[in-house]
Amino acid sequence: MKNEYGQLLKSHVDNFCSDSPSSITNEDVTGITIAKFVNTPEEGLTTYVSIGLSGHIFKQKNGKLIRQELLVTIDNSFSGLAISELILSVGKLMLDKHQSSN
Repeated sequence: MKNEYGQLLKSHVDNFCSDSPSSITNEDVTGITIAKFVNTPEEGLTTYVSIGLSGHIFKQKNGKLIRQELLVTIDNSFSGLAISELILSVGKLMLDKHQSSN
């Protein structure tokens, strides 16, 4: 089942971002990977996508169980900020609590 979700995520990211990220950040403890896509979805923007969270089931505040990844798009003028580390921190909190980000 986990592999099925991984294929769906890969297909979605390939379709909307690219099949070749500008860079990848791996975090060994949580198993989360962050893919960075510069000038995506358009020139002047950078998109970061978590990969690995959807292998877990998270509980929403309403009790519904979901699978979730994190996606952040920023203006390239903010590219000096530690966005990958921010996403990894949020992902770790989600894993620790098994609570979705919403």
